[in-house]
Amino acid sequence: MQGRIDRFCSALVPRVPTGQRVLDLGCGSGQITRAIASKGWRTTGCDISTQMLDKARSETGALEIEWVGIDPAETLSLPFEDCRFGAVIASSVLEYLDHPRQALREIGRVLAVGGYLLATVPDLRHPVRAAEGWRAKAVANPVIHAAFRLTPWRGYADYLRLSMNRLDLKLWHEMARSVGLEPEPAGPCEDSLAMILARKNRDPLP
Repeated sequence: MQGRIDRFCSALVPRVPTGQRVLDLGCGSGQITRAIASKGWRTTGCDISTQMLDKARSETGALEIEWVGIDPAETLSLPFEDCRFGAVIASSVLEYLDHPRQALREIGRVLAVGGYLLATVPDLRHPVRAAEGWRAKAVANPVIHAAFRLTPWRGYADYLRLSMNRLDLKLWHEMARSVGLEPEPAGPCEDSLAMILARKNRDPLP
């Protein structure tokens, strides 16, 4: 997790001045949220899990962080006004969503013009992700998945089934452009997670 925190903070520094509002979408227990807040950004963490948010709140300490629950039935409608945030962070969130394009559109809505999306997604160029491709297809079969559930690999099998959006970075970038976000060129593959850095240049089209 520390490596992931360092990666997000390093990406934020040259793009989003401290003091601006940053949303950590799908914040979980709030480790990234707290790290960002400690460096001077005005931070909001949101999640659909009340248990995770309770844990995040309990560990906030003296930091000023807004913790917001998302109604599981309203995941495509974030409870924030338009153009509120200078950045939205989505750490390994987009791969799990049923409707990633609509989620990106909603992220674009709450971003201020000139603000950034910073999101990590599986990098299909990485050998680990290449190996996961056929495994994901295998556990998509209910019989095979049920068999894996009886083994020590059950957690990994569940992950592969839930991590449904295994898209090429080019497709992620095209999706971002379609909702008014302009992605920076993808860098070399150095990690099993790629970071999408996309600036809001216009409001999403209706």
